[in-house]
Amino acid sequence: MKTAILILLLTLTCVSPLSDSVISPEDGANPLFLSEYDATVYANRTLWFSAGFLFNIFAVGISYLFVPVPSPESLVGRGEDFVGIYTENYRKTLQSINTKWAIFGCVGNTAVLSTVFLVYAIRDGCQEACSNVIGAIFEQGCSTGS
Repeated sequence: MKTAILILLLTLTCVSPLSDSVISPEDGANPLFLSEYDATVYANRTLWFSAGFLFNIFAVGISYLFVPVPSPESLVGRGEDFVGIYTENYRKTLQSINTKWAIFGCVGNTAVLSTVFLVYAIRDGCQEACSNVIGAIFEQGCSTGS
């Protein structure tokens, strides 16, 4: 089981940089294009996927509340209007990417836990799995309804 999770995380680490379309900075003077390009390049998808996988909905909330700050090197020598537009768009774009990947991690965790529960249910029988897994969570058994 640990090997399967490790292989899944390694695969996502290798594939994740290719999954979002990268905007090329053809027009370097346009702060919207440049901020979106920088945000997609500097996004740490693996971190937010792992956080979503490990901490579920809490990581999604943190990724939404976390306000990223652009690197000062991108703003050197730029005008006040450029800095304002660039910073605002960079924050929105990177926040969106971070939240999206935290949600993906949360969904991945849910899929893994659902699969584990189904394996227990099939292996041990529905009533015994319900008592073991759900009963351990809620400290009570469940009835069969018969």
